[in-house]
Order: sequence, then structure tokens, then C-alpha cells
Amino acid sequence: MTRSERSRGNSKPRVEQHIDPEEFSGLLKKHELWLRHVAGGARLDQMMVDLEGMDLTSANLTRAKLTGCNLSLAVLAGATLCDADLFAANLTGADLTRADLTGADCRGINLRGARLIEAILRNTDLRSGGLIAPDGDRAPSFVQTDTQAADLTKARMRGADCRGAKMAGSNLTGAQLQDVRFDNTDLRRCRLDGASLTGAILLGANLTGASVNGATLAGAILDGAILTDVKLDQADFGPSTPSAAAKIDPLPAEIRLVFNRHAQWVASGGVAGARGMLAGVNLSNQDLSGLEMSGLNLKNANLSNCRMIRSNMQMANLSGADLSSADLSQAALDGANMSRANLRGARLAQSTLGSVQIKDKGGAPTGAAWPVNLAGAVLVEADLRRADLRGANLMGADFTKACLCEANLLDAKLDETILDGADLEGARLPTADN
Repeated sequence: MTRSERSRGNSKPRVEQHIDPEEFSGLLKKHELWLRHVAGGARLDQMMVDLEGMDLTSANLTRAKLTGCNLSLAVLAGATLCDADLFAANLTGADLTRADLTGADCRGINLRGARLIEAILRNTDLRSGGLIAPDGDRAPSFVQTDTQAADLTKARMRGADCRGAKMAGSNLTGAQLQDVRFDNTDLRRCRLDGASLTGAILLGANLTGASVNGATLAGAILDGAILTDVKLDQADFGPSTPSAAAKIDPLPAEIRLVFNRHAQWVASGGVAGARGMLAGVNLSNQDLSGLEMSGLNLKNANLSNCRMIRSNMQMANLSGADLSSADLSQAALDGANMSRANLRGARLAQSTLGSVQIKDKGGAPTGAAWPVNLAGAVLVEADLRRADLRGANLMGADFTKACLCEANLLDAKLDETILDGADLEGARLPTADN
């Protein structure tokens, strides 16, 4: 077994290209020139490269692409990784003390045993990473984020998305976890002493044996959370906001069956159940919040006035669908096909509309991405505050009078996109050298 295979623990061995520190240092210098828009610069774009144990203290890796790289045991103390692509990267045992990962794509990352003391992970995406086959027709699979036994003492994680992550045994003492998404996250035996979880969403999270001495959970959503052996009297629990759980009871029986079988199809990787085929179906005014809808076929469906808050709709086919006035707040729409969809007046605040990775025959990421497709879509007066649209196809989309405040549009395709009267205050727009 190689040293790289040992550092990955039980994860599947991957073929990685080795690069020596001197060569990587040269690439890093070019990346820094690229960040400053200086001639001769080039964006750091490496995939499945072995960087195990490399000393990258205080390195500027802003917007670097390091998909699937092996950075186990690497020293990244004080490094800047803002908006970096670390999809399915291996940082087992890495030192990220006071590193800045603001807005980084850390889906499917392995941070088991890593040191992230006082690290910044504001709005960092730590969800499971979606993978699809090149043909896009098979059931999607997900690489689960693993931060088990990581040290996140005093980490600043406001607004991070940790849905479904494996965080058992992590130390989050004194961490800033306001508005973090912990839906269905494994937080067993975590140390949350003195942490601020104000407004955090812990729907279905497993907190068995977690320590919450002095933690603040005022306004947190705890519906369905497992709180076995948690000493609640040691924490400050304010009034919780009612949960937006899955509500499909009003739906016709045959439609409920489609959703149930589709959820089985996704959970089993296509072995059980069946992909949901609801093209052209009228689902207007329904509450579909929190449902598993990834890969669902809703082409030309009527979803006007629907509530789909926090729904997982990655890789769904919504082309030509009527989503006018629909509420898709905090929904996951990465890789979805929404071309020519009507989203007039829709609410997509804090939703993710980025890309999913395309996997090879062995199930590993290839580095190629399948972006959300909003080409020709109508988003007039839509609310996309703080939405993540990195790499999205927005060609010909109409955002007239839409709210894109603090939205992230880095690497998005904006050819013939209409932005007349749109509110772009604080938005991050692509540059000419993307």
C-alpha cells in the first residue's frame, strides 16, 4: 500500500499524478500573477494531483482548481482558499489553522482529523458532492463530506452548508455557526461548547452524545433532530422556528408514489425504485419543501406558486417548467436543466445553482463539470439574494429587475444575458480572464 493510500484510510485508492514542490511553486507564482491580472499569469488548475505533506503555509490559492487532489497532511496554515474548487479533495490530517476558505467548494471533501482552528469557512459548501455519468441518465451518486474528528475550534462558519456531512467527534468549541445548514448531518459526540448556532438549521441532525455546554441555539430549527444524551439544560435554546419539512399529503396518491419511488431510486443509486417522470404534470400551489427531487424529470411541468424550500433538485430536468412565484429558497439546484423555464417573481434566495462533477467509469470525479442551465430562462423580478451561481449557464437569461445582491456569479456564462434594472449590489461577477 502506498503512503497516499494509507493517508486516505478506507477511501477508494485513486490514481494521482505526482508533482514536486518546486514545480508546484512555479505554478503558484503564475496563479498569483493571474489573480493580479498580470501578463504571464495562469490560473492554477490541477486535478487528481498528489500534494501530500506539501508546505503551503500562507499560500494564496484563491479561486484555484484542485478537484480531487491529495493534500493529506499538507500544511496550509494561514492559506487563502477563497472560492477555491476543492471538490472531493483529500485533506486528511492537514493543518488549516487560520486558513480562509470563504465561499470554497468543499463538496465531498475529506477533512478527517484536520486542524481548522480559527479557520474561516463563511458560506463554504460542505455538502455531499454530486456525481453523474457522462450520459446524465443514470441515478446520481454523492461523495459524502467527511470532517470526523476535525478540530474546528473557534472556526468562523457563518452561512456554511454542511448538509449530510459526516462530522462525528469534531471539535467545534467556540465556533461561529450562525445560519449553518446541518440538515441530516452526523454531529454525534461533537464538542459544541460555547458555540453560536443562532438560526442554524439542524433538521434531522444526529447530535447523540454531543456536548453543548454554553452553546447558543436561539432560533435554531431542531425539528427531527436526535438529541439523545444531550444535556439541553446546559445550552441556551431560544424559540425555534417551525420547520419546513416535506409535505406531500395533499398530493394525489399516484404522485406521492412517484416521489417515494424516486427517493428510493436516488438512495439506492438506481438499483431500487424508479426515476420520477412528471413531465407536464400540474403541481401548482403544492408544498414540496424538503423533498428528494434530484434527477427528477419535471420538464414543462406547472410548478407555479409551489413551495420547494430546501428541496434537493440537483440534476433535475425543469426545462420549460412554469416556476413563476415559486419559493425555491435554499434549494439545491446544482446541475439542473432550467433552460427556458419561467421563474418570474420566483424566490431563490441562498439557493445553490452551480455545477456537479462528471464521474468516470470507476466513480471518481473527472474534473469536468455539468453546470446548471438557465439559458433563455425568465427571471424577471426574481429574488436571488446570496444565490450561488458559480459556473452557471445564464446565456440569454432575463434578469430584468431581479435581485442579485451578494450573489456569486464567478465563472458564469453571461452572453446575451439581460440584467436591465437588476440589483447587483455586492454581487461577484465574472472577469474578462475567467
